[in-house]
Amino acid sequence: NFPLLTYIWNTFYIAIVVTVSKAATSVLAAFAFVYYNFKYKETVFNGMLLTFFIPITVLIMPNYLMMSKLGLLDTPYGVMLPGLVDGMGIFLMRQTMRGIPKPLLEAAILDGAKPHQVLFKVIMPLIKPSVLAISILFFINSWNEYFWPLLILQDKANLTLPLALQMFISAEGGSEWGIAMAVATLTSLPPLVLYGFCQKFIINTFMQSGVKG
Repeated sequence: NFPLLTYIWNTFYIAIVVTVSKAATSVLAAFAFVYYNFKYKETVFNGMLLTFFIPITVLIMPNYLMMSKLGLLDTPYGVMLPGLVDGMGIFLMRQTMRGIPKPLLEAAILDGAKPHQVLFKVIMPLIKPSVLAISILFFINSWNEYFWPLLILQDKANLTLPLALQMFISAEGGSEWGIAMAVATLTSLPPLVLYGFCQKFIINTFMQSGVKG
């Protein structure tokens, strides 16, 4: 009566889409902020940084109303759409790219490289550990997300693991704490393993973001 594989797939699907989107937008936006000069560049970047100070509770109601008008309630897309871009990821990628020597990029441009070639053939190999690190953080945050999916998802077939675990403990688990702890372990295992393997990259990314300011 507890379709665990379905809940694992729902959570994995949402986490993968959100992670790929956040990582891609973070790299592309950081590349624009570092290597292009355009009007109000610093104003736009500082405005993005201000979003860090907006409490998540302030955004819940407008996001919910927007998902309702788009007809995305009780769908995975309603959970994913508000989280496809991340300001912290853009900031971290910008700080990492600022540490790349400019002469290296100028040499690539002199050789006739287009902007997309500079990004994917010169910059990406150098920042690959940082991209991996923020991707792991994005995946863990999305995997553990509870409150926003709780508002959006209603059908039991669409639930994510954190929601299903809470439902199991309150409705079916009861005093069966052994079974409840087994399900909780399965829920926490994937992000724990990912963090364990990529801990070095994550720490290095935050250290670089602090010293390249």
